[in-house]
Order: sequence, then C-alpha cells, then structure tokens
Amino acid sequence: MKVSYKQKHLRNYLLLGILFLLLGSWRMLHGFDQLLGYLWLSLALISLSQYYYSRKKAYLTIKQGYLYKNLLFSRKLLLSDIKCIRKFAGDYILMTEKAQLTIDTQIIDKDSLEELECVLAQLDLEPS
Repeated sequence: MKVSYKQKHLRNYLLLGILFLLLGSWRMLHGFDQLLGYLWLSLALISLSQYYYSRKKAYLTIKQGYLYKNLLFSRKLLLSDIKCIRKFAGDYILMTEKAQLTIDTQIIDKDSLEELECVLAQLDLEPS
C-alpha cells in the first residue's frame, strides 16, 4: 500500500523548480553574476529532483509488515513492533522500544490518509 502526497504539495515542488530554472536562465543569458546563475540552476535541479522522487515514490509505503517513510534516507518500522500511537497537532507519532516515526498528515492525500488510519486502527493500539 502506498500513501501518496497531496497534489498541491507535489505541484509546489514543480513550480519552485520551474521558477528557479527561469531565474537562473535569465541571469545566465543576460550576463549577470554567473555564480548566482549557477546557484539558481542548482536550486532548480534540487527542486525538480525532489518533485520527481516524490512523484515516483509515495510518502509512505506499507508492505510485508513494514512501514517505510520514503525520504532521502528512508526510515522503516516493523508494524508489529509499534507500542504506542500518539496523535499530536494532527500528526501521528509511531513509537517502538527503540525508535519513533512522525507522520505529517498535512501533506498526505485525503484518500491515502483514510487508508493509513485503517491500517493503524488494525494494530489494536490505543491512541494517546
């Protein structure tokens, strides 16, 4: 199961990347400070890469009893090891004996959030 980002969140990465690309190109073509132009172009590359990665990989992936948070350095939790689920300011904090994982619900698609809540409800843990 994949828990997707909101389309608005993905669109923001794309728009930032395009904006940085335009700014960098404009600075390079008009002969302004080349170093600053390269900075804008590198920011464009980072933003567009983040957009592509976020679009291909979901925010969370649940498979084979593990919950993966797909970031640059992916984190994973074994679902059966979760001892406590805490809901704080709309976010979920999943706690095990050794680690905790925070899930930002503001950037999750509405349908995916409902599926995630069903999976968390199946763990039979009391939210605190």
